[in-house]
Amino acid sequence: MSSIANDIAIANDNITLGTLKKKPKKKKPNGSTGEPEDTNWPVFADGWPNLFIEGLHQVKLNDCVFLASFDSPANIFEQLAVIYSLAANQARNMKVIIPWFPTGTMERVSDPGEIATASTMARLLSAIPPIVTGATVLSFLDIHALQEQFYFRDKVQIELKTGMGLLFTNHDVNLTTNDIIAFPDDGAYKRYKRMFEEYTVVVCEKRRTGYDTNNKAIKKVFIKDAPNIGNAKRIFIVDDMIQTGGTMIDCAKAIRKKYGTKIQINMFATHGVFPETTIDTESLIAKEYQKKNKKTTWPSWYCFLESPAVHCVYVTNSIPKNKAIEAEATEFMKAMAGAGEPEVKFKCLNIAPVVTSIIKNTDDKMYDS
Repeated sequence: MSSIANDIAIANDNITLGTLKKKPKKKKPNGSTGEPEDTNWPVFADGWPNLFIEGLHQVKLNDCVFLASFDSPANIFEQLAVIYSLAANQARNMKVIIPWFPTGTMERVSDPGEIATASTMARLLSAIPPIVTGATVLSFLDIHALQEQFYFRDKVQIELKTGMGLLFTNHDVNLTTNDIIAFPDDGAYKRYKRMFEEYTVVVCEKRRTGYDTNNKAIKKVFIKDAPNIGNAKRIFIVDDMIQTGGTMIDCAKAIRKKYGTKIQINMFATHGVFPETTIDTESLIAKEYQKKNKKTTWPSWYCFLESPAVHCVYVTNSIPKNKAIEAEATEFMKAMAGAGEPEVKFKCLNIAPVVTSIIKNTDDKMYDS
């Protein structure tokens, strides 16, 4: 997130970028302080955070924004420590921007013993101390379940934003009303339909078609009330997040079966999670990956590279690793081009315009969730 914050600060004269530095220590006789060298998030020799906010006095009675990165459990504690400190040092107004709320998919308990960690995270964030003017504002990009906004206590205020507006503003996408918008399920349709009122819309749905030998339900994706899309050349399947990508790929296959192979199918999600999954295919791509990496698992975004139904997958840097995925996918597919594999592109869109809009409190409806 530091690169996003730095770009925003450079582009806006009225925004100052804060820094964390290690408080100067007296050197030992041998010239060493006995601690590790400075890093972005300094630590003591035992690995615990050694945090020092540079220019903390500037926080007092000024507007303060913290751009969080909760993509890994390992770095959440130290960020909470800084957030609590900023609020406690009399910031006039304070916003904490959380592009990716990682526990959002664990928002309910289906079986006794499960823990709804979305509620746990909400409690931690609700403990932010009051600021001079009242409550800190927590801004989320495409939080997975809208009801999660009610998990937070009254000590903080919740602001829901979306990265979906990047479809309209990013030149790499260049979305027009000639394009078709597809949703993988009714939930995505109900959530985002207001943003695409001028577009022809396709809605997919999963239907149970039977049971396997283990009595597990078999579900397939179908097009629900398929509209006439005329001579449209591009379809964008959109949702808040992509996990393994299986549902999105199934939607692409169903769309291709209904509308033919000539239409270009693209995908967009603000959050690309892409966990490691077992390689369960013997495609050329899978064999090449295993040959290079000597592994039986791979990041699930590789599944898109195998699908001839997918042209381009757009995600954002709400999860920082996705920028590296763009480069890795490009390099991998260049190597596979000689094997006749389909060219699937990955594009990582920058959320800086959304973050800037949140900081400036501008009335950009395309970023309102």
